Amino acid sequence: FEQDLFKATKSKCLTKLCLKVIMSVFNKSDLCLTMNPACVQLLKRYGCKTKIEIMPNATDFVPFENPEQIKQQIYQKYNIPQDCKLFVNVGRLDTIKNIDFVLDVCQVLKNKGFKFKQIIVGGGKDEQKFKLKAQSLGIQDDVVFTGKIFDKTDWRPSFHCVSDTIYASKLGIELSKMVKAPLFTTERTYRRMRKKPVDTTYVHTIPTERYKVRGNIQAYCMIKATVLSLAAEMAFHMGFKEIYLLGVDCTNPHDKGGHFTDNYTTKEVAETDINRIKTRMHANTLTTRQIGEHIIDRSMEVYALLDSYAKKHNIHIYNATRGGNLEIFPRVKLEDVLSKKMEESK
Repeated sequence: FEQDLFKATKSKCLTKLCLKVIMSVFNKSDLCLTMNPACVQLLKRYGCKTKIEIMPNATDFVPFENPEQIKQQIYQKYNIPQDCKLFVNVGRLDTIKNIDFVLDVCQVLKNKGFKFKQIIVGGGKDEQKFKLKAQSLGIQDDVVFTGKIFDKTDWRPSFHCVSDTIYASKLGIELSKMVKAPLFTTERTYRRMRKKPVDTTYVHTIPTERYKVRGNIQAYCMIKATVLSLAAEMAFHMGFKEIYLLGVDCTNPHDKGGHFTDNYTTKEVAETDINRIKTRMHANTLTTRQIGEHIIDRSMEVYALLDSYAKKHNIHIYNATRGGNLEIFPRVKLEDVLSKKMEESK
């Protein structure tokens, strides 16, 4: 906390006061959990008097079945010579993580003629700063910044769709930083974005009509229930004849476990969305469950219309989502689909 607080306040006095307030909260608890012995000592130095136990960070990754093959793929992807030493740093790219020291060491090694590659995995607010420092030290060819690695595959979206004005306005800065592929949105949502991703295109909407699939993306009927309507209509417009849905579970996003997680969005965004629905329905006493049922009912209506349009135009939509409540589209297993596609491509 100390370094972050001082960075924000620029005052030792305010930093000490903030730490005192934070520790007063910690000291009211029965147990404080931290990751390692160094953090235990740090908490004690800050003034933590409650019982402290260590709970190391965990991961759900299992060892690779074919490590040598994976190694060669990584070496090829990042152009790593077979005869050089490899260093890897994984974590948030923040000054507090001492990445400056890692880069300084890399410069010393290079000046001594040591052959190596430094892989830095992760993202963060100081990522650009570290990239510039690597260039200034002359080690840009020896250090590889992979950026965030979100999943166990190399798949990344070719296109993004955003239609909700609340998400666009509250999370616009994050969208502008993270979304690199072309993004499609509606005109109204586009105007609510504080900062737009570089490659953003908006479509005109007809907000007064009840949702229906017109077959013309420039006459899109805005629906405030699911972004899938915009994504599917964009796919129709682009000529896709086979569409597989992933993560379309049709559950209550504001309920525990909704959309596969207990914290699908930030508390601020969730509260704004709930208040919007209450206002639209003129019912301030709606429960979270009732709001979820309202969202699901509206979404199901949209999915049925998309299914009807797709069948009329020889477009096949399949649901490859594991679990969830969406049964309008035929269910398939993603593994089976991929295996079949791989066999067909041979």
